[in-house]
Formats: sequence, structure tokens, C-alpha cells
Amino acid sequence: DTLSKNPSAWLAENNLGAILLAQGKGAEAISHFQNVLNEKPDYVDSYINLGVYYLGQNDEASAKLYFLKALEVFPYNARALNNLAALALRNNDPQAALHYLQLAVEHLPDYVLGYKNLGLIYLQLSRPNDAAEAFRKALSLRPDDKEAQKYLEGVPH
Repeated sequence: DTLSKNPSAWLAENNLGAILLAQGKGAEAISHFQNVLNEKPDYVDSYINLGVYYLGQNDEASAKLYFLKALEVFPYNARALNNLAALALRNNDPQAALHYLQLAVEHLPDYVLGYKNLGLIYLQLSRPNDAAEAFRKALSLRPDDKEAQKYLEGVPH
């Protein structure tokens, strides 16, 4: 409705693209994200959304390109860094994933998802003490986070 009344409403355009992407209509969604970037080339969320789309299509090169473009616009964007970490893990590079997530939580110290993912990477790297610390940090930020609690309980002693 908003777009029919105001075709240059780039935020509504991005939101519509995100809804379509969540509904599995990625091919439709990408045109909306591209429209946003034509109108507002510094809108980070559209770059990230395009990266998520391409990651879902197993086009890792395009996904990485869009996540990196997001960081050009907004260095240390936690969502872009988290997605780059996921991409690194898909490529069996936990050290790169660790680097991206450490940057994310360093620049966004209340990033609960970042701490949980950081803990999971520490577990992969056989660093249980660091994993437990990351999960405890997530719980200190969100004490009712059942996932972080479950992860912490599963850390080997």
C-alpha cells in the first residue's frame, strides 16, 4: 500500500523485500533490494538482505560481496560480520569466523547472537573455557535466553 502511494519509499521497499525473502520468494525480493540501493545506495540492510539471499542460493561469492559492501558502508556492522562468520564456517574456516565474530562483539558489546555464535566457534576450536565465557556473556545480556543456557550446560569441563 505504501509503495503504491509513494514509489520512492525505500524503507517500505526494503521491508517488502525482506517479507518476500522470508516467504521463500527470493527472486521477487532481490528486485526490491536493488530498487532500494538505486534510491539509497548507502542502505546497509539491503546489502545484507541480498547477501542472505545469495547465501541461500549457495552463491557464496555473491553473498560475500554483498556482506563486504555492507561493511564498506557501515564498518563493523554486526549482521554483516555474523553472516561473514557463517560463510567462513561453511567453508571450514573457523579462524576467519572467529575473527568476524570477535569484531562484531567488540564493536557491539550487547550483541547476544554474536556471543552465542562465538561460543559455538570456540567449541569447534576445542576452547571450552572461552566458549563458556561467551555463553555466560550472552546470558548476562539476556538472562532468559534458553539457547545460551543450553549451550553453556553442554560445554565440556
